Amino acid sequence: MFEHQLKRCTPQHRCPICGRKKFCSYAVDGTIVICTKVSDGAKCHTRNDAWLHVLREADTWRRPYARTITIQPANVPLAEFASMAARWAQALTLDQLEWLACDLGVPPQSLTAFRVGFAGAYRAFSFPMVDNIGRITGMRLRKPDGVKFSVTGGHEGVFRAVDWNSCPGKMLYIVEGASDAIALHGVGIQSVIGRPSCTGGISIITSLVREHRPKHIIIIADNDTPGFAGAERLAQNLMAYCRDVRIITPPAGIKDARQWITAGATADTIHAAADAAPRKTIIIQIRTIL
Repeated sequence: MFEHQLKRCTPQHRCPICGRKKFCSYAVDGTIVICTKVSDGAKCHTRNDAWLHVLREADTWRRPYARTITIQPANVPLAEFASMAARWAQALTLDQLEWLACDLGVPPQSLTAFRVGFAGAYRAFSFPMVDNIGRITGMRLRKPDGVKFSVTGGHEGVFRAVDWNSCPGKMLYIVEGASDAIALHGVGIQSVIGRPSCTGGISIITSLVREHRPKHIIIIADNDTPGFAGAERLAQNLMAYCRDVRIITPPAGIKDARQWITAGATADTIHAAADAAPRKTIIIQIRTIL
């Protein structure tokens, strides 16, 4: 049986995984954390759509706190991801497209631009991930209830529309997740890339920036500690190839870029926030040894 006593995180005892002061839980004996934000390094996915992290093994450890997701997609050779994406995009019905557009608060045409499909075997919507040359390398799946997982056998990629073309206007937006990228595309910002997580996609995005050399890069971070930390790390990598890198976040009380747009933000709203944000700078320390 499971013998850990859990308590909710508070401002006085923040989550040791994501740093938030609520939503997550921790074991009073310091062995495990149930984090609702960060999946990297987790032992399993819990039934309340959170992630179980083991800080240290305990003698009383018997089993995970909750059941893991039982969906186990089969391994797929990398070369088959493109045909898989095409089949699933073709399988997406108009009713499914309209339902997902309403659920996410995005235009149906933007979902189509990101080659969203429906994987009937898993009863989940599919979001292709691509590498720096646009080759589909992996597939993120999202069930209608919001549970997310990936097809095994793929590689990390980013979310990019088929009409993405070398940073039109020489301005590139970077957000976290497929739905955020689709939401920006829906308000007319077509030069947008979605990261697979708040820490992922750095090498691919760096390759794209090095090749296309946008004059301006705007990173929209999720409004939480991990989101901003991940944006800072990405910015440090991109400043070697772009002189104008900025980080913005949605207004207080709004979690991410998609919720910002759902709340009424337009392309002009986002551009204005980007214009008002300071440029990131590189601090070089020079020490003189006498």
